[in-house]
Amino acid sequence: DVCSSDLLAGRRFGKTHSACAALVQRCFARPGATCVFVAPSVDTARRLIWNGLQDFDEAYRLGFSFDQSTSIATAPNGSRVLLKGIGNVREAAKLYGGHYDLIVVDEAQSCGSWLEYFCDDVAGPALEDHQGDLWLIGTTNASATGHFHKITTGHVGFRVWEASVFQNPKYPLWAGDPDWEAKAQAWWQTYLSERGWTEDHPIVQRQWFARWVRDTESLVFAF
Repeated sequence: DVCSSDLLAGRRFGKTHSACAALVQRCFARPGATCVFVAPSVDTARRLIWNGLQDFDEAYRLGFSFDQSTSIATAPNGSRVLLKGIGNVREAAKLYGGHYDLIVVDEAQSCGSWLEYFCDDVAGPALEDHQGDLWLIGTTNASATGHFHKITTGHVGFRVWEASVFQNPKYPLWAGDPDWEAKAQAWWQTYLSERGWTEDHPIVQRQWFARWVRDTESLVFAF
């Protein structure tokens, strides 16, 4: 069956890196596969993952070719990763008619009202041919609203995975340290102390632990 999953993760966990690895893996799992990486705009998509794909290609000598003009990466077996920017329903509809092996929507918390339509009307049927997967990845927004909020708080049909930077042993501040967990906690206490925050602060809860906390102060200008 088509697998629909959400990765609800705090900052610096490595969400986009994980997505990059999944896209590369899926390209080599089936020759001629088509995978799609979606962000609110194509410029954002390129900023998030284009260099990452090239880093994977160079590190593992995968043999991808990269078309800068179309934002398409092509594997030696003919599989492709397409980068797409979707900002409204009209742009979401442009993926109609295709059949895909994996669709990853990054920064899902920032996606507009088109996200529900894209998941149900566009992506769902387009993944059935090859029993592909739909991933929505992101952190939480200050308004605690939107389709990403809905599906990570109990919407039927999605599996939700939660993570934070404290589960990322490759974060640059402690990568390679055998006692990385203790180093991470020491850094964290310093980070909070410098800002006069506790873990209950709304920004901490949203940005670092990806918890849905409505932060009304960040939604208005203070005069």
